[in-house]
Amino acid sequence: MLHPAQLVGPGLLQGHPVSTVAVPVRPADTAILGFMSAGQRVDVLASSDAPEGESAAARVVEAAPVLWVPQGGDETWLGSSADSSDVVILGVDAQTAEDVAEAGYRGRLDLVLTSASGEASESS
Repeated sequence: MLHPAQLVGPGLLQGHPVSTVAVPVRPADTAILGFMSAGQRVDVLASSDAPEGESAAARVVEAAPVLWVPQGGDETWLGSSADSSDVVILGVDAQTAEDVAEAGYRGRLDLVLTSASGEASESS
């Protein structure tokens, strides 16, 4: 059984500003996915895996809404690979989606659950 919010398209982005796009994020520590559900807010931190890179993490996204997170091995529309269950979908603007893609290409991405007031409550 499919729920409209699980589909790419209007159901996934319904209720968000018109400029919102859905961006897939594969966190470096996938254990955080067990604490997440649609509607929560997350920050995305990027850090480099390269030894010559800076060791500090940089915030790429702040308080992005979680649009979709897999709830089990059978619940994915991203394909049948083993990695497809390790992806969360966030709602951001187009420029931020580009920033996330670039940061993911350059290094690791970590997700931090945030409260409604913006204070960090869980981290990976």
